[in-house]
Amino acid sequence: MTAYYSYIFIISLAFSNPTFIDYSKEVISNLFLCLCYFLILSNKTLNNKFYDLLSVAVSMLGWSSIATYILILFIPDSELIIHTIEIKGYSNGDSDFETGVVLFPFTMVYGKFTPGDFYLLRVGGFFREAGIYQAISCFFLLYEFFHNKRVWLMIGLAIGTILTFSTMGIASLFLALAIIGYYSIKKQSLRALVFIALAAITIPTFIYAPYIGYAEKEKTHGESFSERSHSMSNGIEATSNNPLGYGVEIFRTQNSGINMIAAMGSTGVPGFLLQAFILSGISRQKSWHRVAIFFPILITALFAQPLIGSPLIYILSMAALDTKTHPRRHIQTN
Repeated sequence: MTAYYSYIFIISLAFSNPTFIDYSKEVISNLFLCLCYFLILSNKTLNNKFYDLLSVAVSMLGWSSIATYILILFIPDSELIIHTIEIKGYSNGDSDFETGVVLFPFTMVYGKFTPGDFYLLRVGGFFREAGIYQAISCFFLLYEFFHNKRVWLMIGLAIGTILTFSTMGIASLFLALAIIGYYSIKKQSLRALVFIALAAITIPTFIYAPYIGYAEKEKTHGESFSERSHSMSNGIEATSNNPLGYGVEIFRTQNSGINMIAAMGSTGVPGFLLQAFILSGISRQKSWHRVAIFFPILITALFAQPLIGSPLIYILSMAALDTKTHPRRHIQTN
């Protein structure tokens, strides 16, 4: 992380970034926050306890969503509103269930999903976007599988992902299930078969799933999809002109920071590779389990969400994910 920010500092200075001071404040605050977490989480026992509790918290968001959906069967959803959170960049109003409306017990709405003549509420899990929530949920789904195997938490995390009705969430969840299927089978000859089968299902499901698949979203949200594709093309084109990048705020087009590929005009190839390394889960332990756990976050950052610069993502990268040294490997069903 330090290497990434140092590189961005250098190229921003080289191109006389007019917002360099403001960006410096953001960087210093992020580094200070992450340093505080690092000093605490460097203790293996505290590290395990912290991420175990964080896994419980994220899973409970999924279980809250289930409870809300059950209550809606008996109580009008408008009567379940308990609070509204103002989220920058989103308009909200209680009557329309826009982003930021919180329903009992603690389910934050991320707009509506309308399959036909009725609507379902998308959940955001108190994250800025549902697409970010699904990545975090799938991260902890795999974390639980490799570490504690607390089934009730895994169910909450999986259902929370489903109720985001996120297109990227489909891919993340199916790939997570493929990884779980692969490592659940002891017989080596069957492992590859199960993984290939589940991974093969992921692609057509991602594209053709009713209402939330890529093909359907392209019809209903064509402008948004076109803007995303255009931003990614701009990022690649800018990189071909200047592989080192232009620094923050120098290269600025619409949605230029919407994902890592679109942001390449700012970060350049070196910054892109450094971010990919951070989010890949690669470590000195050479643990494939760790890489698998981080995979939902990596693909989300690459194609869907602006996770660059998010302190939470960097804090997740501090998780001690070496399963060989984790104290709990038995299945807990309660």
